[in-house]
Amino acid sequence: MRRDPAALAVGAAVVYLAAIGVAMGNLPFDVWGALVTIPLLGAAGVAVARRMFHDQLRPLLLPVIVGLVAKAGGSMARYWVAFDAYGGSTDAQRYHTYAKTTAAAFWNGDASLSSVLPGGTGTQFVERTTAFLYAFTGSSRLAGFMTFGWLAWFGAVLFLKAAIIAVPKVRRLRYAWLLMLWPSLVYWPASIGKEATICLLLGTGSYGLARLLQRQGFWWPLTISAVGLTGAGLIRAHLAFIWLVGLVPALLVSLGRVARAIGRARHATGRAFATALVIVLAVGAAWSVGNTAVNAIRPTDEQQSFSKSITEVLRETTSRSEQGGSSFTPPSTDSPLQWPYAAVRTITRPLPTEAKGLFQLLTSADTAALLLLFALNWRRVAGTFHWQVRIPFVALATSVVFAGAVAYANFANLGILARQRSLLLPFLLLLPCLPEWQPRRRQPIVAAAPLVPSAAVRSPIPGT
Repeated sequence: MRRDPAALAVGAAVVYLAAIGVAMGNLPFDVWGALVTIPLLGAAGVAVARRMFHDQLRPLLLPVIVGLVAKAGGSMARYWVAFDAYGGSTDAQRYHTYAKTTAAAFWNGDASLSSVLPGGTGTQFVERTTAFLYAFTGSSRLAGFMTFGWLAWFGAVLFLKAAIIAVPKVRRLRYAWLLMLWPSLVYWPASIGKEATICLLLGTGSYGLARLLQRQGFWWPLTISAVGLTGAGLIRAHLAFIWLVGLVPALLVSLGRVARAIGRARHATGRAFATALVIVLAVGAAWSVGNTAVNAIRPTDEQQSFSKSITEVLRETTSRSEQGGSSFTPPSTDSPLQWPYAAVRTITRPLPTEAKGLFQLLTSADTAALLLLFALNWRRVAGTFHWQVRIPFVALATSVVFAGAVAYANFANLGILARQRSLLLPFLLLLPCLPEWQPRRRQPIVAAAPLVPSAAVRSPIPGT
């Protein structure tokens, strides 16, 4: 018996409306309000996925949509932990309370439109962003978690799109599944708060940089990357600094590619001058914004050297994160010689042998899975050293991972470390998806034939 799709859709809609009616009578609005938001977010997500992944990219549609469902599950898990396990003693409750009051004042006419527009820095930026979303979705907490989870999912989609644009022969399908289903990425940036917002903004900035490095336009990709990185910097200044630090090696690699192309092109002098001007301006802007980011969070006077300021920022992260029951002694980052070890420990903390308690055990399982992924794809990971001097986006990714890992090495609380380290995972998971590098084999040297004196050469034509 053939079933009519239209009839099935109508039946599902009736059942869904009945479920909402039952929920309204038995559950608080903080919960049942999400039943109104979830279908809208799902429809928007499917529409975005179909728009961004079609034709040759159509095989990526399945992992992207599965990732949307997984992110909804991650948002529900974060909601349960925040309000059942922790009893609401989280930052999400603070953002929710502010946004609920501000959005209600806006709709009652007691507050202007500017009160619900994103603005300010740090916590204030997230509070006003939450108020802006609540002005449209209502003040359901679970709906807020779902909305922020959707934003983080879209940020991961933009990371995927950036890698497809900027890394030739990347293992697209593998990278899509890793981005969409990696536990830390599914769980941490999935609630009302900074991580979900930053994930969207960093994905936006990375997408713009990918197009810029591949020379797919200039002003529009530059605007996209500026909006993303500036927004992330307004929430956490050091993140904008980390991404801009990673941009400098990427620009140098890009400059090398352009220089080789210029050598084969006409009007080399004019093109070299224009290219050099763009590179100088870009590096100058990166240094300026990075210096501003450091000034925003360094704790002491303004008259010290830039390198010393970086060291103080690393020390300041230690003092800000030594709290809670998951504290530990972080590795030293006083000397650049200590940075490689500190970066490795940031990525590999905690190892399964270091886990104490359920939370640390789950985090160590995620770490063990990452190490296993790298071990199984060691050829691709080892090829990173080859590709990072040939592909600008790979140079950006590896530099961001290293700079971020060094900065986060001073986080002395495992919960804070795991939450903020998840923002580096989109670039970290790219490494085992790079093209496998095969070193060129040297051609065997063939001995030259002995020279025959010209007098001994006989003409093959008789009579000559």
